[in-house]
Amino acid sequence: MDSLFQVEWTPVASGGGAALDGVNVWRADGGQVPSALHPLLGAMQVESGRLAVVTRGAVSVAGEDVTDLAGAAAWGLVRSAQSEDPGRFVLVDVVDGEVEAAVGLALATGEPQVAVRGGRCFVPRLKAAVVAESGPSSVFGESVLITGASGALGGLVA
Repeated sequence: MDSLFQVEWTPVASGGGAALDGVNVWRADGGQVPSALHPLLGAMQVESGRLAVVTRGAVSVAGEDVTDLAGAAAWGLVRSAQSEDPGRFVLVDVVDGEVEAAVGLALATGEPQVAVRGGRCFVPRLKAAVVAESGPSSVFGESVLITGASGALGGLVA
């Protein structure tokens, strides 16, 4: 299967950090999704410059647990906005440390989505998923009765 992919967080160089001049920083509060997204939507409409959206534990790097579901929803919202206005929004996820330093590191990568872990930056990349080969399913035994197969779709499947 050549069409299955998975996200892999890949380390990238940050170049030591960038200045936050002209960048507005919005921090997700880690609350419920509606209460987190409402202020974010407001910030996206009001702020005219670049907006760095900072979450804490909203993405999983190297098998970590996602601890901020509202932040994960914010990532989804901002990803959509990034496709409409590239370069304006930067997503930064941290788990510890100083937020301003993490945002500076993330901005220095030039990437739109960055997870900062222990002073290192990681970005999402798609890689081919490893799929185990398997034989035919034995869930149904040897015989299967298909009903409704007389239509166009059923004829293709049956």
